[in-house]
Amino acid sequence: MALAIYAAPAWWGFASADDRKRLEAFVRRGVRLDLYTRDDPTISELVKKLDDMLFQMILDDEAHVIHYLLPSATSITYYLRQRRDNCDS
Repeated sequence: MALAIYAAPAWWGFASADDRKRLEAFVRRGVRLDLYTRDDPTISELVKKLDDMLFQMILDDEAHVIHYLLPSATSITYYLRQRRDNCDS
């Protein structure tokens, strides 16, 4: 399975629907052969998890090669007006 999703965040967006169906069929064959269980995540779920992990690594590591491409973090401060009374209505 690891070989089937190698570098998936890089190529998953370019895979056609037919390619994705073939990969899911590959997993179903693995389930029939007891190489993979039905409770394990699908390929789509694995790729989403890997993509999220990659993005989080880029966010966390300022030395990452593409970190500089991210927009700078903005902080939003709200200045709420004062209420005339202290009622919680």
